[in-house]
Amino acid sequence: MRVVSLVPSLTETLVEAGVDVVGRTRFCIHPSEKVKDIPIMGGTKSADWSKLPEADLVIFDKEENTKDMADSCPIDYFAVHVTSLGSLENALDDLSVKLSNSTLSGWAKELRIYIDQDKPKRSSLEDLPGLIKKNKSLKDADSLRYLIWKKPFMEVGKNTFIADMFRCLGYEEFIRSFNEMNYPKLDVDLEKEDSTELLVLSSEPYPFGKEWDTDWEGSKRMACLIDGELYSWFGIRSIKFLRENLKS
Repeated sequence: MRVVSLVPSLTETLVEAGVDVVGRTRFCIHPSEKVKDIPIMGGTKSADWSKLPEADLVIFDKEENTKDMADSCPIDYFAVHVTSLGSLENALDDLSVKLSNSTLSGWAKELRIYIDQDKPKRSSLEDLPGLIKKNKSLKDADSLRYLIWKKPFMEVGKNTFIADMFRCLGYEEFIRSFNEMNYPKLDVDLEKEDSTELLVLSSEPYPFGKEWDTDWEGSKRMACLIDGELYSWFGIRSIKFLRENLKS
């Protein structure tokens, strides 16, 4: 089956599973060597259907893509809704049936192992997986805020896929103060020098890494830069990340 994927993390997952992906968004950048020759049809919020290649199915995610994209899609489509590790398991199972792909169902079974197993109890954020840079020791941090945007600052809430990744990795105690809203705005007091709350800056979607040296390296607030793809790209990337960090 020839598939157009308009979900970057699923594009990577489908390609790695051997699915014939014939269309993508400009944000579908992994695996780079395998996707570079796949035609681009637009972004995650709009698609140019005039560029639709000969395909049998378009894959959407209900949070990542818009309803207008699905309503205007000229061919059959399949939409998933990934907001947690459990819903990712379901999505992989559903896609494995839709695409007759046993690799996807195998990854779903592996994911269930990580969901069900006893979680490690992390006592410190000092060795947070995916850490790129930090502006001071993190040993005194007792909580964290995971920032995904600036102007205004926005953080992730407790009912998001990213929050579920932290829970599965054993950092439940550090995210108890997460907001009920999925992506609330956040007032950040950068002068609060004695704060034991860690500001975790995601490398994407906002490119906090480009501002690290000027805005955060010398900040009074405890901050770190993290590889956001490891926590937010649901699919094979998150499964490999959990596999690496939950070895028994």
